[in-house]
Amino acid sequence: MYRSQNMHSAKQSNLFNKPDADVKVEASDGIQFALHKRNLSIYTGRFPLEDSTVESDVVKLDESSRRLELLFQFVYPPGVPSLRDADMDFHDFMKFARVAEKYVVYIASRA
Repeated sequence: MYRSQNMHSAKQSNLFNKPDADVKVEASDGIQFALHKRNLSIYTGRFPLEDSTVESDVVKLDESSRRLELLFQFVYPPGVPSLRDADMDFHDFMKFARVAEKYVVYIASRA
């Protein structure tokens, strides 16, 4: 599911590279997202951050950066991006829906 590991040189998300972030999340394709635990705890019902206690840790997830980037848009203002503009076919949409369900991002389930 997820594991915590020390930071290494990795590509950063252009959209989620917050300089004051307190957690780094890495997608299965190596792209890292610099995020805020508070946003994740408020807008998700089950995000795996329990093992990420040291600022230099990276939480590695099984999902692709494409899906995570779309998911994280639901936990930051202005929130609720248009899924119609996400350029997904039905198969990709269903995979995204499973990711939203896995991390309990209810607002993404309603979009």
